Parts: sequence; structure tokens; C-alpha cells
Amino acid sequence: MRELIQERNLSHVLNVGNVLVLKKLLIVIGELTQERNLSHVLNVGNLLVRKKLLIVIGELTQERNLSHVLNVENVLAVTLLLFHTRELTQERNFSHVLNVGNVLAITLLLFHTRELTQERNLSHVLNVGNVLAITLILFHTRELTQERIVSHVLNVGNVL
Repeated sequence: MRELIQERNLSHVLNVGNVLVLKKLLIVIGELTQERNLSHVLNVGNLLVRKKLLIVIGELTQERNLSHVLNVENVLAVTLLLFHTRELTQERNFSHVLNVGNVLAITLLLFHTRELTQERNLSHVLNVGNVLAITLILFHTRELTQERIVSHVLNVGNVL
């Protein structure tokens, strides 16, 4: 876990990993927050793995007001799983950005999400992937939002 925080006011940053592994596990969490006001940044990985798992989370937040950024991975994998999330948020007002991956994979799964938000007012951006894979699944989401007023952007992939 890597974390760099430069704060001027109240901030809560939490990185939690609860891992039960039988063979090989690699978790990389990188986070950079530069805050001037109240901010809550949370990265959680809760894993039950039997073979090989790679989770990479990269997050950059530069906030001037109240912001909540959440990345959650809850993964039960049987063979090979690759879960990759990148997020860049530059906010000036209240914003809620959420990336959630809930994956039950049996063979090969690739889940990739990229998100860039630059907001000046109330915004809610949500990327959700809920995947139950039996053979090969490629799920790719890219999103760029530059909003000045109320905006709701939603990308959902539910694959069976």
C-alpha cells in the first residue's frame, strides 16, 4: 500500500486489506490526496482467493470542498483475475465518485475502469461492474466528465 497525503484541514484516509489466500496474491493500492477541506478517501480490498489475483488501484484526488471518493473490491476468484481501476477527480464543490467491482470469476476475467471527473458543482459519477464469468470476459469502461452544474453519469456492466 502506498499513500501520500497533503492536507490543510480535516481529512480521513483509510486503506484496508482483509485477505484470505491459498496460493498467490498481489495487491497494489496507490493513492494521492491533496485536500483543503473535509475529505474522506477509502480503499478497501476484501479477498478470498484460491489461485492468482492481481488488483491495482490508482487514485488522485485534488479537492477544495467536501468530497467522498470510494474504491471497493470484493472478489471471490477461482483462477485468474485482473481488476484495474484508475480515477482522477478535481473537485471544487460537493461530489461523490464511486467505483465498485464485485466479481465472482471461474476462469479468466479482465475488468478495467478509467474515470476522469472535473466538477464545479454537485455531481454523482458511478461505475459499476458486477460479473459472473465462466469463460472469457473483457469489460472496459472509460469516462470523461467536465461539468459545471448538476450531473449524473452512470456506467453499468452486468455480464453472465
